[in-house]
Amino acid sequence: MAALFNHSCVSNAWRSFIGDMIIIRASRDLDSDTEIKISYRQSTEESDERAYLYQNWGFECRCNICLDHKFTSGEMFTKRRQVQEKMWILDEGSLTPRISTSESDLQELAQTYTQPASLVPRLSLADFHLARAQLYATQGQPMKVIQAMVNGLQSLGYDIDLPESSGRSIEIREWGMMTAGLALGWMALVCAYNVAVPDLAAQAKEYAKLVYKICAGEDETFEEAYRDCPFYPRLQC
Repeated sequence: MAALFNHSCVSNAWRSFIGDMIIIRASRDLDSDTEIKISYRQSTEESDERAYLYQNWGFECRCNICLDHKFTSGEMFTKRRQVQEKMWILDEGSLTPRISTSESDLQELAQTYTQPASLVPRLSLADFHLARAQLYATQGQPMKVIQAMVNGLQSLGYDIDLPESSGRSIEIREWGMMTAGLALGWMALVCAYNVAVPDLAAQAKEYAKLVYKICAGEDETFEEAYRDCPFYPRLQC
């Protein structure tokens, strides 16, 4: 039955494997009679992704990302790759790159997209925002974590409110695209709220747990997976 699921790079469900079981979970709110579509492999913005789908499954994907890719110039993609390379900084003698915190770099990357993120998720931009959220968490800068997560989630098409003070709740008005690294971003947010807005930490953790459940298929191992939170002890989880 799993073979009957059609593909979309902007899927509305997520597949995971537990032993010999395949688990399919909705990754956003679905109306009745909505066709469930999964991504046959992790979506990217690279041109060879479209060729890979065609070569292996014999179809041309016509999701919003693929259509946008089809009508975006090669010069724009070249510029996007150049900005991406500039934003990953490799220090001399280090094997692990660090990420640029330059706002001008992010703005330059954002300018390589022409469609709103609600229609075409901005995957590369989202990756950098989420990476910065984790970086700011390790640096003990909770307010910057919150803002980076807002930007990252909006880049994935989310309509979301992440308050920076008490008195309001986290609100997801529209779910966007799910990615494999999103749960770790939510955990960075949990740590940030623990310090900056403690009354929102529990709600953020519930969302982190839900995202983990969508991606992993279950949430029983959630606590174990994040027991050694990489942001501790700067921002205690």
